[in-house]
Amino acid sequence: MASGRAFPLLRMIVLAAGMAQALFWSLTIGFMRNGLLPFDLVFLWLTVPALALGVLDDSLPLAAGLALAGFIINVGLLALFAGTA
Repeated sequence: MASGRAFPLLRMIVLAAGMAQALFWSLTIGFMRNGLLPFDLVFLWLTVPALALGVLDDSLPLAAGLALAGFIINVGLLALFAGTA
């Protein structure tokens, strides 16, 4: 598998995308808190594993895929919720 030493740019992108999604998730905690939100599921199932793999410097292509999938789903959910508000 690809290591962070071979792909430092990919590792930085994975960590930046993961941290941006973590910040977005922490901002969604403040409103609409009447149960488990889809944003929570995206954070727990996609963002946390992407950050863990990025920090551990292991399986960076998988981490990049998880971070990208989480970003796309978060944008879609935000568009969906913004359209209904």
